[in-house]
Amino acid sequence: MPFHNFQKLHGKLQHVCQILPSLKGFMTPLNAQLKLNRPTVSLGKKSELREIIEQSIAMIDDLESRPTHALELAAFTLPHSYGYDDSSAEGAGGVWLPCTTNDFHPIVWRLLWPADIQKEVRDHHGKITNSDVELAAVFLAMWVLFSITNMKHQSSFLGSDNMPTVSWSTRMSTKSPSKIPDRFLRLMACLQRGNQAGPTDVTYQEGKTNKMADFSSRSWTENKFPDNHAFITEFNSRFPLPAPFTQWHQVHIPPKVAEITISILRNKPLETTLLKQTLTGVGGLNSAKTTQKTSGCAPCKETTPPLAADAKKPSWPLVNASGVVDGTTESVLVARRSKERYANLHSS
Repeated sequence: MPFHNFQKLHGKLQHVCQILPSLKGFMTPLNAQLKLNRPTVSLGKKSELREIIEQSIAMIDDLESRPTHALELAAFTLPHSYGYDDSSAEGAGGVWLPCTTNDFHPIVWRLLWPADIQKEVRDHHGKITNSDVELAAVFLAMWVLFSITNMKHQSSFLGSDNMPTVSWSTRMSTKSPSKIPDRFLRLMACLQRGNQAGPTDVTYQEGKTNKMADFSSRSWTENKFPDNHAFITEFNSRFPLPAPFTQWHQVHIPPKVAEITISILRNKPLETTLLKQTLTGVGGLNSAKTTQKTSGCAPCKETTPPLAADAKKPSWPLVNASGVVDGTTESVLVARRSKERYANLHSS
């Protein structure tokens, strides 16, 4: 393709991003190609650049069938759900809690990295960086949330202790020479589009305060909790929940989702068919399974009054990343990044 034609195509895709924010997750390789300023742009049949353009077309086709709703662009004053995630050389983990929704109990999740991924992360000159696995944790956290509750037109807040991950997730683009972050961003974009979800705001959470997610990501061998029952029992003991909740639930990452995540970390190409499946919603990958509680506890909808979708205040105490009820957590959620990026719907 002549370079000036590629420039026109790039400009059209940028224009579409205004009404299809998820498409921003596809722009990083195109931006990099634009900076090369070569007379021609190669679009070989097996080139990733060609695949990305084809995947962008699939996103635009989806837009033609379903326009973007305003609540996919803007967030309410408080998010419907909030959580914290972390990743280490051992594994990834995190938590989700309801803020202005009552559709689910607080949940915890974790995933053990295979030996080759652990070795690469521990090797400072490896092909996988700590930021790569941190972004993988953000993808897994999004998938967990979307699989346990209907996120249609609902926003969320996620705290991460890795600054590159926060930047990549916020801008939906990366300057990393590795293709791993770019592939996760594309998959996250399709996940959000497929579930018609509102903004997921990823904000920096200082590592030493991110205790719940840190324990989840390192709970396999270092802390001697390879057994899920022992893990959830210990987690409930370390991080007791305020009323009306009684205890945490554990969500298990299905093999298919774990396989996709690890495949990307191993620098495998992201297939267009997978992205199209993701555009059908979280069920296009697999659905979550939750570990039952050790003692009886009725579903949230039976123990708490129903909340309006646009509720301005949480109906229960908010928990910070250390697992402690903290009166400042609400102000942190109000000041999240979507507050800066998007109009406040309550004022319109």
